[in-house]
Amino acid sequence: MGIDDYLKTRRQSVRELADELGVTRQTVYNWIRGIYQPHFTHVVRLVRISDGRITKPRRRGRQNNKVQNMFHAAADLLRRKDDAAEGTHAGA
Repeated sequence: MGIDDYLKTRRQSVRELADELGVTRQTVYNWIRGIYQPHFTHVVRLVRISDGRITKPRRRGRQNNKVQNMFHAAADLLRRKDDAAEGTHAGA
């Protein structure tokens, strides 16, 4: 799911997401339009905020493989972190 689809399903504005990420509204629009690609730290935050539902910046069009890989890496990183936290709590 792209950022724009996520915002529609959540009925959230670009401004609200931008505020949550600490970036400008224009930055989020530029990611959606494919003008710029988000930095890995923003990808991690997008994946975290969306509970893994955002898997790419754009809904349509050609996706940059590097950015696509960043979204997958961020999702894997967060999944491993959650698994490790659950393992820590399970032994308590």
